[in-house]
Amino acid sequence: MNDKAGNLSHDLSHNNPPVRITVSTPDEIKDYLDANYAQFRTRFSELMATAAKMPAEVTNDALHGQAGDFIKEIRALTGNLDNARKLENEPFTKGKGTIDSWFKLMGDALDEKKKIVSERAEVYANKKKEQRRLELEAEQKRQREEAARLAQEAAETAERKRVAEEAAQEASRALEEAKNNKDVMEQARLDCEADLATAKLRKANARRDRDDAAFNAASEEIETLQNKLKAAKADLTNARAAQAQALRNAEEEAKKKRAAEKAHSTAAGEHVAAEGRAAKTEHRVANTSDADLARSRGEHGAVSTIAKRWQATIIDLDKVRENVAMLMPYIDPDVLRVAVNKRMATGNRDVPGVHYEQVASNVTV
Repeated sequence: MNDKAGNLSHDLSHNNPPVRITVSTPDEIKDYLDANYAQFRTRFSELMATAAKMPAEVTNDALHGQAGDFIKEIRALTGNLDNARKLENEPFTKGKGTIDSWFKLMGDALDEKKKIVSERAEVYANKKKEQRRLELEAEQKRQREEAARLAQEAAETAERKRVAEEAAQEASRALEEAKNNKDVMEQARLDCEADLATAKLRKANARRDRDDAAFNAASEEIETLQNKLKAAKADLTNARAAQAQALRNAEEEAKKKRAAEKAHSTAAGEHVAAEGRAAKTEHRVANTSDADLARSRGEHGAVSTIAKRWQATIIDLDKVRENVAMLMPYIDPDVLRVAVNKRMATGNRDVPGVHYEQVASNVTV
């Protein structure tokens, strides 16, 4: 069963019917072997004692024969030991095989299902990645088009602002001109009134002096000046009206100028903001990884995504062999020794860096 740490123990007594897998301890196994194979231990001790008595050097045929007999006796015992070892291992080997098979059948079936589901998840993850990337690219395009539109709008408002500024300046000049013209008309009226007063004075003097010619001349001048004064007053009224209209025009053009300046400021600000959004999206498109685009989270905390990995597939074995030197740092020396000996067994003793020699060894039959 599982303990609090999640480890499996051998106690399966909670099953119905209860089952326990019982395995002898190492000490129990050793005691059993000592008792059941005492003859092997005795024979082993005898041969070890004989080995201790063997001469340090074989110097004659008799000793050579003794060595052969000793080797044959050891070979016989080691053969018996190996057979007994296999016999005693058999229950454990079969039991281990049963246990491995029992768990492995489920593990392999689960691995197969995991592979199938993983492949399906990978297909979806790649689709999701591409869909998300297309969405980001579409968003980037939309924001760039919006930024371009706002840039055009900002340029148009800048032009309207320039035109409004020129119109406001022109209205200010017209107002100044109207004021000057009104002042001129005001002065002309004043001059006319002064001339009329002078003419009336001359007429009064002529009446006093009984100077009919001067009286008649003054009377004509007065009539002329009165008409002139009337015209001057009309001109002044018109000039005042023109000044008032010029003032209204100047105020209107100033209002339009302020509106144009505000519109341009707003459009320019929106353009800058749109450029910032577009740049941010472009950065996301350029720097968002496939893993970020494909990531999904399960209800139980699993995170599913995709990751790039390198995969090597040999497509031309001859070329790989030609460039095997590139792989040598990663080949185990024992593998190389096996390969050298296999080549030597075929009669080829020509690998550079290998020393070949024929050696004699004792053979006992």
